Amino acid sequence: MSRKLALIMFAVISATACAHQKPVVAAAPPLPPQPAVAALTVPAAPTRVSCSTDLQCASDQLCVDGSCTAITPTLSACGLTRVHFDLDEDIIHPDEFTSLQRMARCIQANQPAHVLITGNADERGTVEYNMALGQRRAAAVSKYLRALGVSGQRLELVSYGKELPICAEHDEACWQQNRRAGVHPGAAPRDIAEKLNVDERRERTATVR
Repeated sequence: MSRKLALIMFAVISATACAHQKPVVAAAPPLPPQPAVAALTVPAAPTRVSCSTDLQCASDQLCVDGSCTAITPTLSACGLTRVHFDLDEDIIHPDEFTSLQRMARCIQANQPAHVLITGNADERGTVEYNMALGQRRAAAVSKYLRALGVSGQRLELVSYGKELPICAEHDEACWQQNRRAGVHPGAAPRDIAEKLNVDERRERTATVR
């Protein structure tokens, strides 16, 4: 009996021990390596290039307010440019070269279809003389721009002689302002014709009076 009792007790103890054992859980497989996330690249702000002259900037830039600035059709520095002349002369002063060199940069960067060059004179002299003088002044500016690489096919020349003064006083200071040539980028031939028609009507009205 004692042996049976011992076997029974051993069986009970073994069953109780098995009931309290924790189940063995298989380990989860390791996760595959995650791809590296590329860092976001923020484009760097354009570097400000300081300058004192256009020559310190790229060919498609001008030096504006001490900084190299991209040339665009709306850039005010690329608008109307005027050069002035001595009495009865069509020779461009060296101190006018910089403004024409700047205009050449603008024309070559923006590539306008047409560039109108107007020649003008002061009130002294005959109409015929001043018309011819204005034409020579416009031609001198055209020649200089072409020497800088501007295509002559873009350039349109017209003389207004003494008919379009920008100053109406009768003194040397005023005459100096009227002895000029103007470079008008983007002006089309039809604009020239319309301008001439306006001037002709103005001249006929003045004659009638």
